[in-house]
Amino acid sequence: MFIKHKPRLYFDENFPVEAIDHFRSPYWKKRLWITSAGEQGHQGQSDRFHYSYCQRHGYTLVTLDDDFNDDRLYPFTHGKMPGIIIIKAKSADVVRIANMLVTLLSFLLRLPFPKGFLAETKFIVAQNGVVMRGRHSRTRQVKTLRVFAGITTARDVRSFFGYYSTT
Repeated sequence: MFIKHKPRLYFDENFPVEAIDHFRSPYWKKRLWITSAGEQGHQGQSDRFHYSYCQRHGYTLVTLDDDFNDDRLYPFTHGKMPGIIIIKAKSADVVRIANMLVTLLSFLLRLPFPKGFLAETKFIVAQNGVVMRGRHSRTRQVKTLRVFAGITTARDVRSFFGYYSTT
């Protein structure tokens, strides 16, 4: 049986502070653990630093930087890769960024998943949906699923990646 987990998010320094502030409301504080590069004093650090920090501390990295989608630089590593959420938007488009992240997080929070599910998963979030890349739970093969708001169900995701809840 899978239970709902409180995701741990780390916003890198290219993520707009105004968008991060949206997730500091009481509603989101009950559902997420969040911190940012700015709060941790990590301004000016490299992408590799932010990635490693998330690895060490169990955070999912949230960024606007598409470089994190490069599997040669940030490969799937059998449980050692932190989860990565890449929002495809310009940093000045704060409302759009926050709305896209709200849509993804709202879906994920309704999806019971095993504790390590967000690790070893890359989410590329665009206006027209999400590309979700992660390992199948049994075959360990990296698979890609296009997720569309209002169409793709939690059951679709669990089935595609080989996670079956007994409830």
